Amino acid sequence: MLDWSGLRDAPVVPADQLGVDKARAFATTIVARPELGATLTETREIGDLSVVVLEIEVSVGQKPVNDIKKREPILLVFGKDDRLWPDVYALRHDFPTHVAHLNAPDPGFPARLCLSVLPYDEVRRHWTTEFFVGLLRRWLYDTALDVLHHPDQPVEQFLPESQRTLIVPHGLTESAFNPTERWAGLEIATGLYRVVCQEDAPAAHAPLAFMSLIAPGRQHGAVAPPPVNLASLAALVDRDGFRLTDAVQAQVRDWIALQRRGYTPVLLLQVPITRTAGGYPERYEIRAFALATTVEQLGILLGFLAANNPAGAVIGGTVGNDGSAVDLEIWNVQETLSRHMAARYNGEPTDELSYVAVGAGALGSQVLNNLTRGGAPPSAVVDKDRLLPHNLARHLLLRVDEGAHKAEAVATALSAVLDGVPTVRSVVEDAMTMGPEVLADSDVVLDLSASVAVARRLALDVPGPARRVSLYLNPSGSDLVLLAEDAARTVPLDHLEMQYYWRVASDESFAAHFRSEDGERYGGGCRDVSGRIKQTSLAVHAGTGAAAFRRAVLDPSAGAYVWRLDEKTGDVSRVELDALPMRTLEVDGWTVLMSSSLLNELALTRRSKLPNETGGVLIGALDMERSRAYVVGNLPGPRDSVECRTSYVRGAYGLETTINKIRAQAGGNLTYIGEWHSHPEGISTEPSADDRKIHSWVCAAMRDEGRPGIVVIVGDHDVRCILGSSEKTLDLAA
Repeated sequence: MLDWSGLRDAPVVPADQLGVDKARAFATTIVARPELGATLTETREIGDLSVVVLEIEVSVGQKPVNDIKKREPILLVFGKDDRLWPDVYALRHDFPTHVAHLNAPDPGFPARLCLSVLPYDEVRRHWTTEFFVGLLRRWLYDTALDVLHHPDQPVEQFLPESQRTLIVPHGLTESAFNPTERWAGLEIATGLYRVVCQEDAPAAHAPLAFMSLIAPGRQHGAVAPPPVNLASLAALVDRDGFRLTDAVQAQVRDWIALQRRGYTPVLLLQVPITRTAGGYPERYEIRAFALATTVEQLGILLGFLAANNPAGAVIGGTVGNDGSAVDLEIWNVQETLSRHMAARYNGEPTDELSYVAVGAGALGSQVLNNLTRGGAPPSAVVDKDRLLPHNLARHLLLRVDEGAHKAEAVATALSAVLDGVPTVRSVVEDAMTMGPEVLADSDVVLDLSASVAVARRLALDVPGPARRVSLYLNPSGSDLVLLAEDAARTVPLDHLEMQYYWRVASDESFAAHFRSEDGERYGGGCRDVSGRIKQTSLAVHAGTGAAAFRRAVLDPSAGAYVWRLDEKTGDVSRVELDALPMRTLEVDGWTVLMSSSLLNELALTRRSKLPNETGGVLIGALDMERSRAYVVGNLPGPRDSVECRTSYVRGAYGLETTINKIRAQAGGNLTYIGEWHSHPEGISTEPSADDRKIHSWVCAAMRDEGRPGIVVIVGDHDVRCILGSSEKTLDLAA
């Protein structure tokens, strides 16, 4: 192995005879271009390495924060294979070693500069001598001013990266001393080990005894040299009354009491890293130190456990050895992914969100996958269907899951992502028959069923305070719809659903929203048809939907949105819809709900036509199962209507065509449900004899379809709704 003296005293060769092409080009350019601010001192050669020594000019000013000189001697080592950054050594013996962006020093070598966090493979194509000299000068100049490490950069690591990595269960650092937990290390790849329960490891694997410690905080700066034994580790972390060997001695006594004498001791050390002295820790660096001994031998080496004693008697007193005889290996530590860390990696809130997901189809499975990997798994997944082969075109699940209940397989897949969280429950049940107990203890119900019937049932028939949110695609898969109740549930899903229908029906940009291409038949049943939706489009919507759901539940107000994907350009645009509570009347056994925007429109239309009466056609929907009438839209009177001071006669020109268009554009969810007209100023909304005749005519027209007819009269301050044999008024100012 090459030592520093061998490198520093390598044979001198002329610059133009260096064996490494990049070193030769670098050295000769330095000689030819003194204006670069570097002076070549000497060049050397040893094996496949070329050494270039030079002095770098630095504009340090009169009072540098760190001791950087105006001329700094630097030694560069270039490798022939050109696969790594050249090594950069500061030759001055008193060069500051406390500053950031210094690599961990090798024994006997001077300070080694870290010029960039970029991989060399990403830099090599941009390489020039001028570029590299500029990096050197910038490093030295910024270090002199103590501005090399930018405020937006993460704090520097404490120890250098190891060639070995240990994957430990989340929370092991807190629960390592539970006597019922027994662990072993299982190698899963070269240099990569996973800590597993001892029962899950082959018998030949030595059991591990873990000790978790939090060292005193330290300010980031130069990377510390890797410790080689317990004493050198203690020298790095002992401060502020903390003594590593004392803590180890106490832990060994506990291990002896737990009959773990033959276990391999492993220290899990957490080091709080601060940006400034005494500052708040910005991260905790966790490293594992595997001691090259057993628990019993460790006690003997530390001088408090009796040797050659079958009982392993513990000797009283203090530690009799500083740990220099206890060799160790340093390991990188990766904890299994916790909910909290998943949220942090995704830049999401770390607050725990409790929700039940209803529906585990193509969109639902991918939305739940995104949410789970962002630290927000559902508490339960509800779905009665089984996974069939055609589902795999757009589903999260795999061929091995064919035939499985979607709820069970999706719950299993989601439960395998995060550690330390309850297993996601699967509920193999029809959402149309499930009881309220399924939703108990959840804050939100995420409806992913893409079923109006399910959404309506969740909104109206399944009791509970949990907020309801629906997320689904339109038939062609071009648009994603989100309807979110407010936290107090004063704007339930059915209110949002109806306002969404009216926006689609009345906005020409949504003309194709409910259209769909012919589906692909996958079975023998008349309903065995799957829509043609691209997986690429669904993946985009799944990402949008997961993010939209997270935003929606953070906002206590109601919301309704449509995201529209242009498959040609990939652009996604968002359209915000009305999300207002509907006004409610109980009339003749029916609940009549009128949208606030419609009431405002009717009042404005009346005022604009005064002193004449005016009117038009009401658009909405009837839920015959629940006796609910939704009134959301108005068609102004056709051009052949007659508006007078004391009467209004609604015409018919083009009306049927307009109603059919609205019905089609709303996907059949809206239609004609009645009439409205206004009364003059100073006249109440009490129906006149003519009004009664109009109502009778409407009822007769609707009777053929078995539906009730609605007539609304708009006055100065209220509206009157006539339905069946009853009528009720609604104050417009309320």
